[in-house]
Amino acid sequence: MLSGWQHHSGYTIEELINWPGIRSVGARTGLLTGPLHAFDFDGVSSLSLGLDPAIAGSWQVHRTTDPNRLKVFFSSFLAAKESAG
Repeated sequence: MLSGWQHHSGYTIEELINWPGIRSVGARTGLLTGPLHAFDFDGVSSLSLGLDPAIAGSWQVHRTTDPNRLKVFFSSFLAAKESAG
């Protein structure tokens, strides 16, 4: 566990890929840390609320045990760039 994670500057994707034995990654979200936004869908009813993960420009984390439970991460910078064309 990383102590003092709130003050850590973070790792690059390359560093994470090469970290021996890595099993999970935490992400800080919000306007002050990214900006990275996260949505946590916890079932079929949550998928009908208006955000379609299939068409959102995003990174997704899926479970192998339930296709209706997933996390969707996206950057507002990426979304703004895509909508600008």
